[in-house]
Amino acid sequence: PRLEKVRSLTVHTGEQYATNGDRDKETTPKLESSSTTRDNCPHQQNNINLSPNVSSPLPNLVLTFVERISKLEELHELVTRPCGLNKSAYALLTSLYGLGGIGKTTLARRYVDYFKERFPHASIYWIESETNSTLRIAFRHLGKSLSVPEFEKMETKILVQAVYDRVHNQTCLFVFDNVTKYDGRDGIFDFLPHPSPGPQHYFLATSRKADLLGRVDANDRILHLDVLNEDEADELICKSLPNSLPESRRELHTTLGQLPLALQQAIAYIFHTKGA
Repeated sequence: PRLEKVRSLTVHTGEQYATNGDRDKETTPKLESSSTTRDNCPHQQNNINLSPNVSSPLPNLVLTFVERISKLEELHELVTRPCGLNKSAYALLTSLYGLGGIGKTTLARRYVDYFKERFPHASIYWIESETNSTLRIAFRHLGKSLSVPEFEKMETKILVQAVYDRVHNQTCLFVFDNVTKYDGRDGIFDFLPHPSPGPQHYFLATSRKADLLGRVDANDRILHLDVLNEDEADELICKSLPNSLPESRRELHTTLGQLPLALQQAIAYIFHTKGA
């Protein structure tokens, strides 16, 4: 019954979208100019400054991204918090955790821009971290992009340290995305600098695990990402469906628990059926 309710809501919202204004035939969301809004959609579009000159490929930032500014500020405070005498990468690593589909990667991607706005000359290293294989591939790529001599002949442990040594005196943000373990075969421990990172090196990990680093103290570098609040969920829908009615948007995001991925899938369904 819940699934059928979601389907009927997406169809109903899609019908409003198609009839409350002249729409084109595209089946993907098309944003309005940041200087305009629709009567049914009070949310202004955000002008997002995409990071120039990053040092490794970044995931695309969805144009319907909802600015969770309080989370960005909190995340920045954790990432850049001084760590006293303990200069290990473990002590510096901030963990951003939450359920699958909650928006961890999207927030981390947006944080890259936030970080670059405050450290314009910083280098960004985005590292896919699901498994040992993806970690090794990522560091081979970094070895090549940083022109580490004979990187292709190096054992992984030596290559990892060579990469960090190469940028030791630079301001850098290392983002380990979708971490499944801290140590062990698929963990990131062996892909952190030892014994200590550079003086201006910052570390962020996204994960579904609250206890990724074995930390429970509230003073540690841990940030829990929850579902969108009502205003944020309404904004996400509104950016893609600017002609939808507030009450329909509210019913849709309430039924879907304000989970970003579920909302995006519902929006995609609306566009698919509209364009069919």
